[in-house]
Amino acid sequence: MKFWFIRHAESEANVRRIYANGDSPFALTARGLEHAKAVAGRFSSLDIRAVYTSPILRAKQTADEICKMSKIEMQIAPELSEYSMGIYEGTSTLPSTPGAIADAESKSRWFKLNDFDARTPGGESLNDMRRRFLPFIKMEIANHDGTPGIVLMITHGGILSAMLPFVFKNLDFNFVQARSIEHLSIIKGELKNGQPVCVEYDGIAVPS
Repeated sequence: MKFWFIRHAESEANVRRIYANGDSPFALTARGLEHAKAVAGRFSSLDIRAVYTSPILRAKQTADEICKMSKIEMQIAPELSEYSMGIYEGTSTLPSTPGAIADAESKSRWFKLNDFDARTPGGESLNDMRRRFLPFIKMEIANHDGTPGIVLMITHGGILSAMLPFVFKNLDFNFVQARSIEHLSIIKGELKNGQPVCVEYDGIAVPS
C-alpha cells in the first residue's frame, strides 16, 4: 500500500495570517480552490482507495474536490487536525505578534531541546499531537496493509512538520524543519519490511 500526506490548499486564514486551527470559518481562497481542483484532476487516474481529512474547513474543501473527482467518500478524522494554539486562536500569525512569538518558543523547545510538553497557553504540546495523530496513522496503515492503491490523508502544515519524523524512520527533525510544507505539498510513504518509509517529500526522492 501507499499512503500520502497532503497539506490543504490555500485558505483565507493563510492569506489573512490568522491562527485558525479549531472550528474555523475560513474557506479556501478562489486560488486555493482552483489549485485543489487541479490536483484532484491529476489524482483522478490514480487508484485512490480512501481519503481521510481533518475536519477543519480548509482541509475538508480540499478533500471534497479530490473525492468528487475520484468518486470516493470522504472520511472525517479529527486526529488529522492542526494543532491548537490555545489563547492565540483567532489572532495574527505575523512575526513579532504574541501568538507568533509563543509558537516560535514552543517549536524551539520541541525541536532543539526535546521538550515535547511545551505549549502555548491553552494549546497543544507535541506530546498531545503524538497521542492523537500517531495511533490513528498506525491503525489506518494496519487496516490497509496488503491492499493495492493509495490512502490519502488531508491535513495541515504545522502538525505534519511536527509528526512526520515520528511516522517515518528515514526522516528527522532537521530534514523536515529545513523544508517548508507548502499548500498541496505531497509527502509519499510506503511500507517496506513492515515499516513506514518516506519515498518522496514534496517532489524530493528520500533515501530509505
